[in-house]
Amino acid sequence: MSLQAYAELQTLSAFSFRHSVAEPQALVTQAHALGYRALALTDEMSLAGAVRAHEAAEQCGMHLIIGSTCYCADDSLPAPLDLVFLVPDQTAYAQLCRLITQARRRATKGSYMVTSADLETDLSSLLVIWKPQHDLSKDRLIALARWLQKRFKDRLWLGATRQLQPTDSTGFATID
Repeated sequence: MSLQAYAELQTLSAFSFRHSVAEPQALVTQAHALGYRALALTDEMSLAGAVRAHEAAEQCGMHLIIGSTCYCADDSLPAPLDLVFLVPDQTAYAQLCRLITQARRRATKGSYMVTSADLETDLSSLLVIWKPQHDLSKDRLIALARWLQKRFKDRLWLGATRQLQPTDSTGFATID
């Protein structure tokens, strides 16, 4: 696969406090410099960096995908959920804005609370990436997968994140 076909589908900026220090425009500029086809800005229950990222994407001619990530730990779920929402159109954008507003209103300032009931509202245009926790039993994974499949149908994908380890630098060394 060439980098021309690569699109990063989960990127956090400095607007995801304590998760990133990168400014949205710097993320777009770096992705463009690396030859990425697209970049999804998915700050945690926030669209705060979208305008800055959009302006940078327009300047360099890169495709920007708007989205958001969330963590949902609801007692009615078999296990907590780590989700990424991606916006393909204006209807999905409005649905994501409503979800973010609801989640922020019910929590204290600076935090959010997404419930399973929120995920059962009209989110019919959003694309969803589920990143399952590594320590879940097979039964809990299957239960969550079925629950998510019922709600998101063919708009649900399975995601994975590889966390770099201190010893990984040798794997990225250049060969002369």
